[in-house]
Amino acid sequence: MHGKLLPLAGLYLVQGLPYGLQSGLLPVLLRAGGLSLTRVGLAKVLYTPWLLKLAWAPLVDAQGSVR
Repeated sequence: MHGKLLPLAGLYLVQGLPYGLQSGLLPVLLRAGGLSLTRVGLAKVLYTPWLLKLAWAPLVDAQGSVR
């Protein structure tokens, strides 16, 4: 069982890494680059695909092949 959990944990890490960078590091870098708080807030639009995957997943599952 442990052998199957390690790849799953790795995939979860890779999935969460972009979110962590976008939510934690990107605003700091943008502010350091001189962008206004408004523009930094607009950069949160990059978070949209992460939110849409919740709606997208059931559609993909419904269209998937039956095993």
